[in-house]
Amino acid sequence: MDEPWRQQAPQVRELSDLVLPAVKRIQLPNGIMLNMLARGDADVCRLGIFMRGGSAESSKRSVASLAASLMREGSESYRGSELADLFERNGAWLDTSAHSHYTSVHIYSLNNRFSKVLPGVADMVLYPEMSDEVFDIYRENKARALETDLCKVATVAMRESDRIYLGQGHPMARFDQPDDIRNIAVSDVRGFHASRCDASNITLFLTGKIDTKAVDAVVETFGNIDSEKQSCQLDVRLPQGVWTPDVKYVRLPNTTQAAVRMTIPAISREHDDYEMLRIAVCALGGYFGSRLNANIREAKGLTYGIGASIIGIDGYGAINISCQCDSQYVDTVISEIRHELDAMKSEYYSADELARLKRFYMTSLSGILESPFSIMDFYESGLIADIPSDYFKQQLDALEALSPITLSEMATKYFNSEAALTVVAGHKA
Repeated sequence: MDEPWRQQAPQVRELSDLVLPAVKRIQLPNGIMLNMLARGDADVCRLGIFMRGGSAESSKRSVASLAASLMREGSESYRGSELADLFERNGAWLDTSAHSHYTSVHIYSLNNRFSKVLPGVADMVLYPEMSDEVFDIYRENKARALETDLCKVATVAMRESDRIYLGQGHPMARFDQPDDIRNIAVSDVRGFHASRCDASNITLFLTGKIDTKAVDAVVETFGNIDSEKQSCQLDVRLPQGVWTPDVKYVRLPNTTQAAVRMTIPAISREHDDYEMLRIAVCALGGYFGSRLNANIREAKGLTYGIGASIIGIDGYGAINISCQCDSQYVDTVISEIRHELDAMKSEYYSADELARLKRFYMTSLSGILESPFSIMDFYESGLIADIPSDYFKQQLDALEALSPITLSEMATKYFNSEAALTVVAGHKA
């Protein structure tokens, strides 16, 4: 059959008019803020419970993650098996996580089952059992998992880079060793969790095809939590690290691959240049068509993948470039990374490169609007990372102003390879 249309590429249509839906906020009688977004067609909802206090605020970084994991293993009113049966029987799905400054619990539920699973969720969050027997299992599992991770060159490079960059005494530069985890007592975890079980430390996010019944259930369940303690003080500090330009090597025996991680000090999210710099970092190594990928992966075949990203949190920023390669190519890879950092300071950017960059970035932003859960993920990230309320629009405005000149300006200002901290983990050829 003659089908000439198969030989023609479909027309590319540019995305436009992206708008982030606003959430509705109500304050419960005890001061807890409830963020709500009623959206979606499926009769499903999700409740996110965020408590102040994470890895930075705990006595050891692993204390926070152990506290998050143990919540689901039993509470004052439910044994661990009963909680598991409650969620399984009602088709609910639970997730717990520890972040830098917050601990989160998410429960996905069918709307007509939400009121049945909510009491169990509240009980495990506020009154977790954290039995000695279960704690011992989780602690040993975590220690052994870390032993495995410390055999990976990428993990070792990341830890050493962050340790040097953040500086001695920074809460996020405290990296546990397996025996540090084994020395954690269950009382440490119980005490950390109990210190945050107060209304002043809780923020709620409810989304999906929610109705007044779901809202009323949340208000009734969480609106009576005591608000007697002081709010948990977040341990936010600027980096204090000092380093020299020479490459720092961490030698690991019996490895053929090496991990390269380069960190360049950058600006915080509050700076006017931050969003445009974020786009420039994306052009450098933030997607498959980026300059680092095109050169070091595609043209020279030195690595399976290389990426660049920027973080902006706690009042500071950092550009991170990372990859893995054969040990004999480490010096070449570092040289090529520096070459690409300098090359972006010129004003030569082809129309095709700019078009690909804009489409990738706009597609990423449109992905935030894909579902009520992805939209609320964005608002939850705003709490975790202290992101400005108009951050979504800031990204669109920066994308609108994108040009070869703006990319060159960002690279000239901030792609300072001479100030970079470079760490290599593996066997030095």
